[in-house]
Amino acid sequence: MFPRFQATAISDALADTPVVVLEGARQVGKSTLAQHLAASLTQRVAHVTLDDEPMR
Repeated sequence: MFPRFQATAISDALADTPVVVLEGARQVGKSTLAQHLAASLTQRVAHVTLDDEPMR
């Protein structure tokens, strides 16, 4: 796995922000990064993808 320099910035943002959005081009590792960060957190995490059907 390549180093993820954004992980530190996202972890810092999560320290004082309840929601962090990862956006970017397709196939660049956003979901992988989110899963990696979620595994290291102790608080509850929700994962929502905008590729799914709209939530009603």
